[in-house]
Amino acid sequence: MKKVLTFLLFLSFICFGESKLVFYLSFDKEEAKDEVKNIVGELKGGKFVEGKIGKGIYFDGKERETECIFFKDLAKDRFFQDFEGGPFTISVWIKPDSTKEYNKQQEILNTAGDIGPGWRLTYTWRMIIFRSGTGKRDETGKGEYWEVKTNPAIDKVNLDQWNHVVVVRNEEGILSLYLNGKKVAESEKKFDIISSNFGLTVGSYRGGYAYGFKGVIDEIKIYKGALSPEEILNEYKGEEEKKIKLDGKLDEDIWKNAKTFKNFYSINTNNLAPVQTKVLFNYDTDNLYFAFICDEPNIEKLKNEIKENSLKVYRDDSVEIMIDADNNKGDYYHFLFNATGYYGVEFRTQSGFVGSEIKDFKLYTGSNIEKDKWIVEIVIPYSSLTLERIKNDISLNFARNRRVDLPSIQESSIGEKGQYHNPFTFVPIKLENVDLSLYAVEMKDIDVIDTEKKDEKINVKLKGNIKNLTNKERELEIEIYEEKLGVLGKTKLQILPEKEREILLNIIVPEPKEYKFGIDIKDKSKKIYSYMFPKKISYIPISIELLKPFYRNSIYSTQKIDEIY
Repeated sequence: MKKVLTFLLFLSFICFGESKLVFYLSFDKEEAKDEVKNIVGELKGGKFVEGKIGKGIYFDGKERETECIFFKDLAKDRFFQDFEGGPFTISVWIKPDSTKEYNKQQEILNTAGDIGPGWRLTYTWRMIIFRSGTGKRDETGKGEYWEVKTNPAIDKVNLDQWNHVVVVRNEEGILSLYLNGKKVAESEKKFDIISSNFGLTVGSYRGGYAYGFKGVIDEIKIYKGALSPEEILNEYKGEEEKKIKLDGKLDEDIWKNAKTFKNFYSINTNNLAPVQTKVLFNYDTDNLYFAFICDEPNIEKLKNEIKENSLKVYRDDSVEIMIDADNNKGDYYHFLFNATGYYGVEFRTQSGFVGSEIKDFKLYTGSNIEKDKWIVEIVIPYSSLTLERIKNDISLNFARNRRVDLPSIQESSIGEKGQYHNPFTFVPIKLENVDLSLYAVEMKDIDVIDTEKKDEKINVKLKGNIKNLTNKERELEIEIYEEKLGVLGKTKLQILPEKEREILLNIIVPEPKEYKFGIDIKDKSKKIYSYMFPKKISYIPISIELLKPFYRNSIYSTQKIDEIY
């Protein structure tokens, strides 16, 4: 059995590049058990609730004898004590409860005393702090400890909302804090961690003694190795949207009430395809969900060679989705997926006759190849459907391209006579009880209007236009990021009903070159528009060369012009 999980534009295995996942608490099975080494923690209170993905754990935040999870045995594991002196990454989602006083200490993860030894990831005074120390004090009582912390005036932790917190120490020992995809703090020198020989506590201080966290914690991951800014951004963006675990098992609630499509017909016939396919479909307030279950008697001959996101996946055994997002029969999105979850996307116009590839389209997939079938799960956020905004009345078509070792491809679909690109044969679907007017915004291309070199970096001014397609005034948040640099900036603006407004964004990049930027638009913290765009950033300094005319000295010789510069 083979399982693969795809986030955004890359494959996410247990290893991220040179980083290896060594500890993972998902809480999805409502237990305090690490899913990498099956380490079981002692659950001291708390309750399992809706998490960032699946289940999370809620702690009541008492000041003494607090609710927590305690992994006593990790006191013997050097990696969890001082990370063996090397690079590491901690990734966790927190949802702080606004009813707890802001100046109270709230431990997220802890192996330490107040000032060490050990390490602490804590939340207090609206700051995220990572601290270690020796535990000693000098004759004046000053503790010997060191820490990296966020600036709450600039980078805010959102109360009663999900926040992604990441701690990374790189090969050089520099420790960085990331908050919601953005690097927000960094140590000035090598950040040492002193072992405490105490176990790991989740949601409290030293096994539940004090400093209880009030709120929900989810998706705790610890890596041996430093995740790159790109990988951290992908964790933030991916976990923010996909909402279910994508592993091809189809055991989440979203599939239990899904609509089922079957009876795939061979192309241009009324005959059922010799090998059948079933599709599960569902939706919620944020995403469309699809699961293809592809019967395959010759699974060992499955063609599954393409290892990139492009339309080339059609060369493999593959499945297809056509989505007419406003049911206008004129244009629609066309998606292709192979058995590993790699995908290609295009937008088809003129009733399907003309297709243009969409690169860097953001969706999420997971797959599972079994002995007699293969399964691919797909999550398509409404926010990614930017070329044709989604409405409540849509239409769909599903298709399959079966290759294995056949002399010719077997093509089939649920459409009339197995047709593929005829939107008049798509199946109409009504998305009920979902307010899709939230997604009614348009964004015009972003242009570079000015660049300036400052402190060896390039300050860039960008300009674009955004249109509110609803009849209500809206306050929107615009976030710009780059796939390798992370979140670069945010701004908020008010837009009147059915009006267009210019936006200006100021960002800093390290050097002139082509970058791959992304724009996310949020309405009350809900992502409603998201797309990627390449942009070349150039910087050409103005060079002025002063020339001395041949006649200067002769005309102005009495003024000794040679001495003037």
